[in-house]
Amino acid sequence: MNITKALLFLFLTAFAFTARADSGDILLPKGAKIAYQAKVNGKLCQLYKGRLYVDGKYTFLKTGKPLRNFGSKKECERFIAEDLPVIKEKGFNNLVLNCYWHQFDRDGDGTIDVDTVPLKAVIDKINELGMFASIAVETYGVGGGTIPKQFFKRFPDAIAMDSTGKKCIDDEYGKGTAVPSLFDKDYLKATRLYLANLARALSDKDILNFESTVEPQYIGNKTLDFSPAARKAYKEYIKNNAIPAPEMPEEYPVSREFLDSPVFGIFLAENLGNWVSQDIKAFKDAYKKPVFAAVDYLDALEETMRNRMGNPEIFLASLKDVQIIQVNWSWHLKTRSPNGKAYARVKAVNRILNRNWAISEHMTLNGSDFRGAETPALLKNTIRSSTNYGWDFTDIFNKGRFCVYENNWRPKDPMREVDDNFEDYLAEIYDTVKAKSDKGQ
Repeated sequence: MNITKALLFLFLTAFAFTARADSGDILLPKGAKIAYQAKVNGKLCQLYKGRLYVDGKYTFLKTGKPLRNFGSKKECERFIAEDLPVIKEKGFNNLVLNCYWHQFDRDGDGTIDVDTVPLKAVIDKINELGMFASIAVETYGVGGGTIPKQFFKRFPDAIAMDSTGKKCIDDEYGKGTAVPSLFDKDYLKATRLYLANLARALSDKDILNFESTVEPQYIGNKTLDFSPAARKAYKEYIKNNAIPAPEMPEEYPVSREFLDSPVFGIFLAENLGNWVSQDIKAFKDAYKKPVFAAVDYLDALEETMRNRMGNPEIFLASLKDVQIIQVNWSWHLKTRSPNGKAYARVKAVNRILNRNWAISEHMTLNGSDFRGAETPALLKNTIRSSTNYGWDFTDIFNKGRFCVYENNWRPKDPMREVDDNFEDYLAEIYDTVKAKSDKGQ
């Protein structure tokens, strides 16, 4: 590389996070009360009023999730050589790498079975190109990655049980995977050991965000959990809290009266929040450096919310050491309109408990759920409703139904709206943030 090219590369890299701010830089106010901060690749990243400031300048994240097997050396090398240059060209400044449990820990004992050097090389290349690298994991069996098969062979009782007495599989999202009980100690031990080992393996690398498992929930089309571990936990919960509550029925199907009891809903919600929080703690404790923790919040059809999390507000209130809430279904997929109830719940808990969360989206767009004609209204709704932390796009690839790009990296219609008009949207975002800042918001 000659001197001219080297200087050009350094210039572009140094300004990779702010070069698109046509409306002018928005600076962090003097004396600002910072909610959280981390040093990432030599840059001071600070969270203030739900927005990201990098070295004192407001930065909007265009986040991409490339769903690959980053436990595979071959896929990592292909990703570096073929995909990263294109992704960089498309203006992404944060890439979330999904480290699926079954791809890194093949027998499900919590020990990483593959070489993490290729994953580290991916992170290094992302940083070299002036982007942030973030890490996500999927350790649950609903709507995302699968559980290592050997785990359930060793612990067959770790599977959740529904209210009819059947062991649960994910037949809502069509995955057909066994669903683990979020109360089972063997499951919790194995997954948190995996998280800790992954964090230790990456502790010499800088990452911006850590995302706990995708869309934390039980499941939407049935009521969990009546496994032996869940029954034991419920009895202990009632005893420890000394509250009047119905006993969990022994017979199946479990009565509607019990399923609808407020105490059972709160019990489920608190456990869900504690599960996520303890997973985050396992990663952060082993990583030993500040890292922003992001949690998906799925607010889907209202009639499914009781099954998914017992009580949405209690789930949100139970989260600990979380910096970012990522709303899924920010666009209601049935009414094809803004999903106001999702943001409203998050904002209410954020305000009442003074959490200082950044509020953004999980899958602002993906390659299959959204329509091109509705995308402008969808994006404008996120600008109004979020704290303007960033947008999230899944899957950043060009092969498959779920990808936001077609062959030859041509964007599908929804993503075309983003890529073709990103400068205009970014100007609107900066105007919105400036107006909020002028009002002290």
